[in-house]
Amino acid sequence: MNKNTLRSMGLGFLAAAVLTGAFAIFFQGNVPVEGIQISSVLNNQQQYEEELSQYREEMSSILSERESLESTRDVLNTSIASLNDLNEEQSRLISSYENERSSSESTETDESSNSNEEVSDNESQVESEESTTNTNSNNDTSTTQNTSNGEFVSGTFTINSGEASTEIANRLESEGYIVSATEFQDLIEYWGLESILQANSYQLNSDMSINQIAEILTNGQYYYIP
Repeated sequence: MNKNTLRSMGLGFLAAAVLTGAFAIFFQGNVPVEGIQISSVLNNQQQYEEELSQYREEMSSILSERESLESTRDVLNTSIASLNDLNEEQSRLISSYENERSSSESTETDESSNSNEEVSDNESQVESEESTTNTNSNNDTSTTQNTSNGEFVSGTFTINSGEASTEIANRLESEGYIVSATEFQDLIEYWGLESILQANSYQLNSDMSINQIAEILTNGQYYYIP
C-alpha cells in the first residue's frame, strides 16, 4: 500500500469513530466509554459548578474577614500608640508631682525650723517679760509699803488669768492704788464687771479713781463720765 491509501484508510476510521460517538451521544444518550452515562457527566459538571461557586463565596468571605481583621489591627495599633502616649504623660506628671512634693517638704522643713526658732524666741521673750513683771511686782510692793505714809504710787499692775475680782481688789488696795478694796468690789459687782476684767499688765497710779481704774482694767468696756 502506498501512503495515500493509508491516509485514506486512517481518515475513514477517524470519521467512523466520530460518527459512532455522535450517534451514541445524541441518539442513545451514552458516551462511547463503558460505564459512563452522558447524564452523569452533565450532573457532575453542574455539581462542580455549584462547588466552585461555593468555594468562590467562601473565598470572598475569607477575604472580607481578613480585611476586617486588618482594620481591627490598625485600630488596635492606634489605641496602643495612644496608651503609650498617655503612659508617658502620666510618668511625666508623676515625676513633676514628686519634684513638687520634695520641694514642699523641704519648704515645710525650713518653715518648721523657723517656727521652732520663733517659738524659742517667744519663750525667751515671755521669760524676760515674766522676769520684768516680777521685778515690777517687787517694785510695786515696795511702793505700796510707802503708801501708808501717804506717798504717791505709780507702776505696773498685772492681772493673772483666772484671778477673782476680790483678789484683784485686795491687791489694788495692798499695793496702794486704791484706798478701799470693798468700795472697788462693790463697783465691780454693781456693774457686773467681773467677767470682763482682762488678764494683762496695766499702768496705774494712786491719783486715779476707782472708776478710772475699772475702765482701764476692762479695756474701756466700762467707762465713767463724771
